[in-house]
Amino acid sequence: MNRRLYTDNTYRACSRCGKELTDPASRECGVGPVCRKKDNHLYAKLIQANIPMATALILGTHTEELPLECGERFMTASKSFVKKMAKLQEANEDETVMKLTGADFREEVRALDYILSYSLDSVTRTKLVNIIRHLGYVGLAAVLSGEASKSKAKVYFEGGRICLKGTGCTSGFHKMRKIRGIKTPRYRGSKEPYSAPASQAEEFLAVVIEHWPLYEGTLDDLRTEVSAWTKKNGKAIKTENAALAQEDLLGLATTASLKMRTDDFVLSFKWLNGADIKGMLGRLKKIDSKERSYNPNTKNWMFRKQHLDTVKKIVAKVYEAVVILESEDETPQSDWVKRNPYPNRRRRGGYRRSNFYRY
Repeated sequence: MNRRLYTDNTYRACSRCGKELTDPASRECGVGPVCRKKDNHLYAKLIQANIPMATALILGTHTEELPLECGERFMTASKSFVKKMAKLQEANEDETVMKLTGADFREEVRALDYILSYSLDSVTRTKLVNIIRHLGYVGLAAVLSGEASKSKAKVYFEGGRICLKGTGCTSGFHKMRKIRGIKTPRYRGSKEPYSAPASQAEEFLAVVIEHWPLYEGTLDDLRTEVSAWTKKNGKAIKTENAALAQEDLLGLATTASLKMRTDDFVLSFKWLNGADIKGMLGRLKKIDSKERSYNPNTKNWMFRKQHLDTVKKIVAKVYEAVVILESEDETPQSDWVKRNPYPNRRRRGGYRRSNFYRY
């Protein structure tokens, strides 16, 4: 007797968005009709599978941890996985190396996706999502765990930088910020894209695959475009890499740097707990506002070159070392465009004073 026949009234929710499943077709696959339309994107974009970790998690999951009606389907998926692993191992000439090409774990992943539509404790749910992640479906795993954007995104290469324009994603934002030379949107909902130098393209794309899996475009084409641009602009890449390496070297909290550009210089520093940073910023703000600027994306201050000695003296009172970095970088005009400090603030409504005294 099929155990699922008498549990049709069990509460089920879409594994992706959490909405209740009432349609028979949706209950059969564990995914609602709207989310199901995105399967082609989620299942088509993979990374290399981590077979040892996936195997350990599958063998470490017992049917007693799952709802009664899911035990049969999980055991079927587990046996299918083991058979595919055996075939892969037989195809290997070296027993210590496992070839992953040709392995399709889509059926097993769909079975886990179905199980995730049931009410599970957090530990079991995390374990099943991690199995999907280690099988190479990182974008789907991030959607199931609520760490990915479910909307379309655009990835493109422009002006020596690889860019992403899409909806906000908190987990993706925090990972993007760790990329060297990254530029992030100023605030959630901003139309500004994420962008990173060409040298950081692979790290950038890895975050895109996981946290913006519904991206448009082909990553192989982007990689080709980045490679072609790099070959033509070898000098610019070397200068950029040297600057990034020097920034890493100067990344100590007790060090600040002044990077020279064509029309200005950029002040970079890390916040020091217990130091008079606010006092330092107050002294810097005494410089004429027309001679200084602030970039909220990079969190850097820009000053005209005539204030170099003044800025160095102010910063040296807080930081142990102030290093001047020479470069041939041009000053972007966008760094000196005056921005609205409160983009989301609306004007207060009300009547004019004269309206209160009309008779």
